[in-house]
Amino acid sequence: MLEAARRQGLAVPDDLAVMSFDDTLVAAMACPPLSAVRQPFEELGREATRVLLDLSQGRPPASSRIELATELVLRTSTAAQPAPARTVGRAALAPQDYVSAGRPSSRPR
Repeated sequence: MLEAARRQGLAVPDDLAVMSFDDTLVAAMACPPLSAVRQPFEELGREATRVLLDLSQGRPPASSRIELATELVLRTSTAAQPAPARTVGRAALAPQDYVSAGRPSSRPR
């Protein structure tokens, strides 16, 4: 993907954001390093083993669906674009002007 973007004259992340899944060493070593969704492989293996052992003993799986938490690893292949400013009354405010520590503060109305 990165090479195809280069051939098309696209700059990552300026023109194109690129994400990876599984957060491999290759993703971390790419140029630019790829942002990724990291899976909990050890926990995935434990859950798969538990299900297989249950099945081998004639017990159905406890659930037909198992969800495991993933982790977002941000690197330089993605860049958040600033939100456009919006006019509130007479002042132009961007979202970061009224969000503090990830929680909305007193938002202008």
